[in-house]
Amino acid sequence: MTEQPGTQNVAQLIVRTHRGDQIDVLGAGGARLVMFIPAAFTPTCTQEVCDLGELAARAAALRVQIMVASCDAPATLARWLQDLGVSSTVLGLSDHWPHGALAKRLGAFDERFGQALRHSWAIRADGTRMRVAAVASGEKRTMRDHLQGVYWASEQQQT
Repeated sequence: MTEQPGTQNVAQLIVRTHRGDQIDVLGAGGARLVMFIPAAFTPTCTQEVCDLGELAARAAALRVQIMVASCDAPATLARWLQDLGVSSTVLGLSDHWPHGALAKRLGAFDERFGQALRHSWAIRADGTRMRVAAVASGEKRTMRDHLQGVYWASEQQQT
């Protein structure tokens, strides 16, 4: 994990969630972990989101919101998260339009395929962010990296 310099007080980036509301993902607000996935309903992405569901209780105790972002439409994310049983604990972020704007802002967009790369970011309440995981297409990120990101975002020591 390496902290990214110059990331406080960044410009707003509003995206629609799987619930239909809109949120500013990058600015100041609550602590959060954002995991980019290439596409809903795919095997590796599904396993990773199921793993995030298991991490959600610990994250909630530390006041960190777990988010999963993809270029899928909000309705697609809503159905997928509902099917996985995590729609109440994992917030889906639709980076559908403008296509990939959030992923592009964080260097997590694959221009060739038009989808997000497998990157994960921890974001503190003040908007400071750090990339906590990045793996190649088809590879699975470790929950250890995500857990470290949750603790970093919460500004608490891991026990």
